[in-house]
Amino acid sequence: AIQPVLLVEAGGHPYALPANRVESVVEPGRVEGAPPMRALEALLGLPETEAGAVVLLRRPTGLLGLSVPRVGRRTDLLLKPLHPELAGRPGVGGVGVLGHGEAVLLLEPDEL
Repeated sequence: AIQPVLLVEAGGHPYALPANRVESVVEPGRVEGAPPMRALEALLGLPETEAGAVVLLRRPTGLLGLSVPRVGRRTDLLLKPLHPELAGRPGVGGVGVLGHGEAVLLLEPDEL
């Protein structure tokens, strides 16, 4: 299957967020309405760096502000079968391959 995604970067690696769940991308410090905020690097167990942007994600419980070091581009991600070890990890919704062959994890906003 192919899914439209927004690519973000954390720890020098790309991650994908479902494009249909992205409300907007804003500068850090310009988030209105005080949604819960999380740093992607902290959620992934990576050393935190300075946030370059905040991605506002729609969830059934309301918006989530996800701070990320870098926002990439929107693209279509070719999804592959998820390895059983990854399937049990919270926040991982799938795995895909970018056009140049690099693997990328699709993150599930409801579990972040």
